[in-house]
Amino acid sequence: MATRSAIWGEAFATIRSTPVASIATAAAAFVLGFLAIFASFEDLQRIVAAWDRQIAAGSTVLTVASASPEGLSAARCEQLNELDSVVAAGGRSSSSSVTSALLPSRRFTIDVATPHYARVVWPGLGEGADSSVVASSTVAQELGLGIGAAVTVQGVTSPYEVSAVAPAAPRIPQLQNSLVVAEATAPRVEACLVEAVPSAATDVEALLTGWFPGPDPVAVLRLVPPKDADQDPQSELTRRISIAVPIGAGAGAAALACVLLWARRGDFATYRLAGATRREAFDLFLIEFAHLYAVPLAAGAAAQLALRSPELGTGAVVVQGLLIDCAALMTSAALAIPLARAYLSRLDPIRTLKGE
Repeated sequence: MATRSAIWGEAFATIRSTPVASIATAAAAFVLGFLAIFASFEDLQRIVAAWDRQIAAGSTVLTVASASPEGLSAARCEQLNELDSVVAAGGRSSSSSVTSALLPSRRFTIDVATPHYARVVWPGLGEGADSSVVASSTVAQELGLGIGAAVTVQGVTSPYEVSAVAPAAPRIPQLQNSLVVAEATAPRVEACLVEAVPSAATDVEALLTGWFPGPDPVAVLRLVPPKDADQDPQSELTRRISIAVPIGAGAGAAALACVLLWARRGDFATYRLAGATRREAFDLFLIEFAHLYAVPLAAGAAAQLALRSPELGTGAVVVQGLLIDCAALMTSAALAIPLARAYLSRLDPIRTLKGE
């Protein structure tokens, strides 16, 4: 077997001599690739849909900010609560980091805000709830607080009496470590948060551009969840479970290829005794592996991508994830190549034919 053409001819002759097994093997590899990328696509769509829901949850909350360092009028911000198209409106006037007198090692934040601020940042806080002092669920749990509990802060003579414990998920994640104290006399706020009735969000957004008087223009933005480590879909790509599916599918293809190699060890031993070198025997395996495993596996992944191409659109996260999974799928399958090389390099043709 001294020529490349002879090696290719022998490989194709082997494939043709076992048409049923060859077609079944290639079909199995195709299905593995197709289903692996299908699972990846579904999981990536789940990530994007979850992110979209988070954005939608805050899409009717508007943030009004001024370029002036003085901020905005707290009274004008609170007056927005009188509008039928506004669910709640409020702003924060100051924020300071404090230490609990009962637990000196525990630091949290005191946020002084207007009376309706807590209802905006915690959508689960009922309209009838007393929001004079609202403890986040995290602070309440760690300090053992409940409604009516007194919170003593180092350096402050009067304790704060908790009037409500907030739901678990604030619209602003930093408030998970806060005690929000309402102060009706606050003159200015850093920014005004306004939750509009969904059907009137656009009208309220237009109204807010001229609501606050002053020489400095205001900026009105939709409040969306910040892209931090827990919410960013880009970071979730590294934590999702389904990446194990393409890796497992590729590893399965590699395992099947190694089983094929072991089952045909007698044939490879015969090739060696007929004059084939280790490299030529490896080339025989490589040609069969490419046609029976690698190409069908890649074709199955490509078929799934082509089938879902209209749904990809401009979803960069989905496209990025699918590319990662396709690479993981083929890289895992390619593990069969070094394993086969290592096996064939140690193959003793005489002992193999003797069954030793």
